[in-house]
Amino acid sequence: MPAAATAARGIAADADPLPQGRPVLRIGIVGCGKIADGHVEQVRALGRGEVVAACDREQLMAEQLATRLHVPRHYADLAQMLDHERLDVVHVATPPDAHPGIAAAAFAAGCHVFMEKPFALTADQAGAILEQAGRAGRRVSVNYLYNFEAPALELQQLVAAGALGEFPLICLSSALSYFDSYRQGRGTSNLIQAQRDFFGAHGFERIDAPGAHHGPWGGGQ
Repeated sequence: MPAAATAARGIAADADPLPQGRPVLRIGIVGCGKIADGHVEQVRALGRGEVVAACDREQLMAEQLATRLHVPRHYADLAQMLDHERLDVVHVATPPDAHPGIAAAAFAAGCHVFMEKPFALTADQAGAILEQAGRAGRRVSVNYLYNFEAPALELQQLVAAGALGEFPLICLSSALSYFDSYRQGRGTSNLIQAQRDFFGAHGFERIDAPGAHHGPWGGGQ
């Protein structure tokens, strides 16, 4: 795996990949909304981990996910799940305001963390999470999946080769058509606010210029 891609997947760019034959990782998921299903499905598709528990403060959500996807155990209390399950990795699929606290608890329990986007609400929060991971000797990564799709990887190569010149301005547009449903789900009648919130989580990682701090674009500030 290229060093830049490795860095995007974990805190240490020079760390060795998981060795062949390593025991399957025990994984717990916190936050059992719609996106959690995708996390479970991808863990199973990769074949390197097993989702052994799900947690949501709304116990019914955790129970429904566990039933729907045949996850062995479910919890309404994060501390209880961490104490009982002896997890290797925690997937965080909650709203971003809860990310710092959940990550801190997971690191304290000796777990690596895979974060649903957006990573945090502020740069200070993101920095604190990275610092905690470093102190704990754990890895933390974020689900900026678009950066690893074929078009993004090809664009990376073109940019690195200087084939596209410099970028004085980058414009982002989307063919997605569910802003109305997203707006209703967020309880706002303001379409512009809904678009801003949506792109804050789903768009900006697509347009990181060379030198950005995450994604396949490489190292930087």
